[in-house]
Amino acid sequence: MLKFSELLVEKREAKPKKPKEFNINDAKGKLYEILLGSHLHHGTNESGKPNAFLTHYRDEDNKRPEDVHNYIRDELEKRHPGMYDEVNRHAIEGAQHARDQLAAHGHTKIHETAWTSQKGDHHKFTGEHDPASDADLMIRTENGPVGLSLKYGESKDMNLRNPG
Repeated sequence: MLKFSELLVEKREAKPKKPKEFNINDAKGKLYEILLGSHLHHGTNESGKPNAFLTHYRDEDNKRPEDVHNYIRDELEKRHPGMYDEVNRHAIEGAQHARDQLAAHGHTKIHETAWTSQKGDHHKFTGEHDPASDADLMIRTENGPVGLSLKYGESKDMNLRNPG
């Protein structure tokens, strides 16, 4: 009988990882999520930036939301000057709309906001498993957690997965 080590014929070299291509639509979506959640929870300073950044559970190369924000902001400004300001303006408007909608449903005190669009983030925020959660942001209010699924883009044609 052959041993496993005798079956190994050659040692494979690990392929170097290709740098991830910058996807502008994905980047704008992430930026919008980070900015809206940050403006919603921490407010906006006089320069139009969030006062602080939201909580996160992401493992994006061990980067905090602020690091992801800064990277996307810098890339957008190199490729499309002014686009960051546009996304930020939309995020401020979206945060105000979310604040108004939450208040209309009895959620007037925001205790925490987290970026939760990756699998498992919902559980880390609430302590409850919900594999079907589509929430990009989770908000903890005086009445418990609320999930928001955010969309950012230019398409007017919504699909079944993305009702707007």
